[in-house]
Amino acid sequence: MFLGILLGLFMVVSSAYVFFRWEWKAIAIFIPIILLTLYFSSGGKEIPGLVAPVILGGIGGISFKKRKSFQFYFIISAAAISVFFAGGYYYLINHNEVDLLKLSRVEMKKVLTESKTPDDIKGEILRDYEGWIESARNLIPLVSFLYSMLAAGVMFLAMRIFFSRFMDTKSIPGLEMFRMNDFFIFTLIGGWLLYLLVDKSVSPFANMLGLNTALIASSLYFIQALGVLKYIAKNKGIPGYVIPLSLFVVSLTGLEVLMFILVFLTGFGTLDFWADFRKLSNNENKLNNA
Repeated sequence: MFLGILLGLFMVVSSAYVFFRWEWKAIAIFIPIILLTLYFSSGGKEIPGLVAPVILGGIGGISFKKRKSFQFYFIISAAAISVFFAGGYYYLINHNEVDLLKLSRVEMKKVLTESKTPDDIKGEILRDYEGWIESARNLIPLVSFLYSMLAAGVMFLAMRIFFSRFMDTKSIPGLEMFRMNDFFIFTLIGGWLLYLLVDKSVSPFANMLGLNTALIASSLYFIQALGVLKYIAKNKGIPGYVIPLSLFVVSLTGLEVLMFILVFLTGFGTLDFWADFRKLSNNENKLNNA
């Protein structure tokens, strides 16, 4: 597993460097590799592991070349990866009759068997996992987006360290400047309205669409809250690692406390739409009027 993570990181950074040097012309290098992998693969299951690092690295390389902000890279890459993974899941299940969630249960059972987990504990874990699978089926877009957000955030840090060797990356706006467009609040409101007003028994698709839209929008406001906290911490001279370390410590206290903090921060990030704690809107207006 550790070797796989290192290989994925190497592929992202390598792709980023190639796209940094040749921008969109670098696609000509990767398309033949992907097509050959697709041709020799069994059902296309190897493709996500190859394409995802190229997407993350490609968007990252162009973003650093154009000196785009963390928000630019984060949203575009997370959206692209989540669409790719969600689309891949639905394609495999509808055309190849391959359910990745069921396969993950098989792998989970295999790991528990190899680790010689007692049968009663193994049965309880598998039952809980099956419950999670049933819930995840309706939240594939959300789950894909959350994993994509995590990957985009981690890979941005890795690429920032890599590109700092031959360019000034400190001037590129980071998480502390993350702020969704004011009109994005209507996406959040519309998603919750669609989920609450459309009965699942009447239109399961519309209900599922509303829930996924609302939760994805909420996750972006959660990131905005982290941006506000980092902005405050940076101005106070507090090290940047304090925020993720604090969240990690909170996660150890229990699921209930963690969920409360997540909901609180999501609300805090949404409140920034009105409060504008960093006064970023005022700065934008000054620049536009200059």
